[in-house]
Amino acid sequence: MLYAKDCKGKLITAHNANKYCAYKCPHCQNTVILKKGSIKTSHFAHAHRDSNFCNKGETYEHYMFKHELAQQLNKLDYHVTIEPYISQCYQYPDLIINNKFAIEIQFSNITIDNIKKRSNGLANIGFDVIWIIGKLKYNQRTKILFLNKCERTYINLKKRQLFSWHSDTSILYRYKIIQFIGGNRYIAIREQISYKQFTYYFINSDSTKLPCHFKLTKSTIKQYIKNCRRQGTVHEPSLSVIYNLQLEESWVCENLGMVYPEQIFIQSHPIYWQLQLLNMINKNKINNRVFLDIIRYNHFYNYDVNSPVIVQAIIRKFQKSCQNIGYNNVQN
Repeated sequence: MLYAKDCKGKLITAHNANKYCAYKCPHCQNTVILKKGSIKTSHFAHAHRDSNFCNKGETYEHYMFKHELAQQLNKLDYHVTIEPYISQCYQYPDLIINNKFAIEIQFSNITIDNIKKRSNGLANIGFDVIWIIGKLKYNQRTKILFLNKCERTYINLKKRQLFSWHSDTSILYRYKIIQFIGGNRYIAIREQISYKQFTYYFINSDSTKLPCHFKLTKSTIKQYIKNCRRQGTVHEPSLSVIYNLQLEESWVCENLGMVYPEQIFIQSHPIYWQLQLLNMINKNKINNRVFLDIIRYNHFYNYDVNSPVIVQAIIRKFQKSCQNIGYNNVQN
């Protein structure tokens, strides 16, 4: 960890600490040792690595935001507990609000399995879990939010929202997730929110009706095909279908790229899975089980994706789309 408490209880960074002084972990109050060298960044390490020692290991940024958030929520008359030990799931959530909401702050990368395990542990004993993550890449003009596979797991799918703290500007953002459009891109509306607005959004759901479906732009589809060609092989799955069915790029841009509501669950690019399904339609061999296996799915901390139901829905909708554009080999 990058900070600790000195003998006066004052928080101090490892960079400014004196190795001749005694320090304690601000989380578990156990003794920590200052480590300063020429290779690794200065840091504190727990003196004893037994089963009871604290393993928070959070950054200074994490620590400061957690305590700022706790103070502000206290001012709003919420009952806030910082890092209580929850014996039923053996966890230390960052904050517990009114004994009902568990707030977890995560500014570093952890595994998707770890995110879901921590979320499920708290949810299974009755807590509503809210995650706040670090700074995200967002294009204000195009309303495109860029999320890697780990970051997208923090989306509260039930409310279609994601919270992010930008420490460089001390701004808390809420992203209203509209839809996933392939790769690492989401259409989202970003709003800067106050702490009071934050409490409203994690308690209440947004009633804004989401669009049923839309279509990718031709430039987006052309860029996807261009990226496929960069792999340098005709065996690339999307290019293989285009070549085998003798499809013109202009036809693909004009007729494919539908984004159905179910796309939020599907990690695979819309063009990829629609070409694979088109190939099955052309052969009059639509096999739900095979199609189920060639699609990758997004993961969410508070929602389990029912992939067979999702696949059945998009097959039905894609077949209807094919009928509308006059594609002849559509199964009824």
